[in-house]
Amino acid sequence: MNKLHVLGSAINTIARLSPKLAGNIAVRLFIRPRRISAKTSEQECLNQAELLTIDVGHSLVGYRWKVEEGSQQKVLLIHGWESHSGRWQPLVQRLLKKGMEVIAFDGPAAGQSGGKETPFNFYIDCLQQVELHYGPFDAVVGHSLGGGAAVQLCARLDTERRPSRAVIMAAFDESNHVFDRYHRMLNLSDRVRNAFDKHITELINVGQDEELAIGDFSNVAAAKTINNTEALIIHSTDDAVCPCHEGVAIHEAWPNAELATFKDEGHRLQGEHVLDKIVQFLER
Repeated sequence: MNKLHVLGSAINTIARLSPKLAGNIAVRLFIRPRRISAKTSEQECLNQAELLTIDVGHSLVGYRWKVEEGSQQKVLLIHGWESHSGRWQPLVQRLLKKGMEVIAFDGPAAGQSGGKETPFNFYIDCLQQVELHYGPFDAVVGHSLGGGAAVQLCARLDTERRPSRAVIMAAFDESNHVFDRYHRMLNLSDRVRNAFDKHITELINVGQDEELAIGDFSNVAAAKTINNTEALIIHSTDDAVCPCHEGVAIHEAWPNAELATFKDEGHRLQGEHVLDKIVQFLER
């Protein structure tokens, strides 16, 4: 039995006594990422940027790289789970050479930002604050969880503030599919899953005027509503974290999107050919 199954077994045992407690524990584990430090080259890139901050109940830390005069485009980069803005170093360097202004923020509980948890709905709320303070953006690029957040951000913005282009990398199609993978990874029981679903629904409704459901965060449903933003959906067929068919589903739902699939780029999608494709799409 691997370590994750040992953890899952402990949660399953708790569920026999208190499904609610077990569900709460499973949710907290799910939304609390490990904080990953930037590599030396990534930190050097971050050190070259103007430091930005937004108060979202704690400090959200961002970075702005800007050419001296006349930036051609303003691009927002959105990182994924257990990541940080430094992961964009190779793309930032390419975009700056093209004369673009680049902004990236460490998500809640990531990088240098405050907080301990990253619920998907809160990440989206934070990005809306970023857009309000530093947008509108000509383009947005999101990876993994950040790719899903980018879809949701585009769908929620008023038409006149939507970016003209979006690059969605290795993103999931439905939140429930992410939950399914998490529960399989820990081998959690149906009893825990039911309590998990109930608690996470309660969590996304904190402070909401209208009741929300998990389905309200469907990236396929959101993509169908974005008819004035060109999209490039990128996925690798060997992605072991988020299956390629989920990227295909987003592509099929987005009215004005193209799909670029790679064979050996895994989930991170940081190869030269991927970066070339992104830059070509943004500057055309």
